[in-house]
Amino acid sequence: MRGRPKATLTVEDRRRALTLEDHPKWLTYKDVQALLRLYQGKGYGSESWNHLVATKQIPAHFDPWGGHIRFIWEEVRTAIENARHLL
Repeated sequence: MRGRPKATLTVEDRRRALTLEDHPKWLTYKDVQALLRLYQGKGYGSESWNHLVATKQIPAHFDPWGGHIRFIWEEVRTAIENARHLL
């Protein structure tokens, strides 16, 4: 057999395996939503999430090579905690 070996985990399986202590540094929107469900029992809808990112309430980083927005969990968690303390 030639070519690249098949991945043993699907994206959904990998996402289900994420924990608050064990996760990649750079995360996608769906990865962050999975961690938010673990952290606070719910995530954010894409419309409200996009608003939070656009208004810089949630820190985001643009990946110039992939052309996607990426997130760092520690920054997202800190932003959410700071917003809770303001309420």
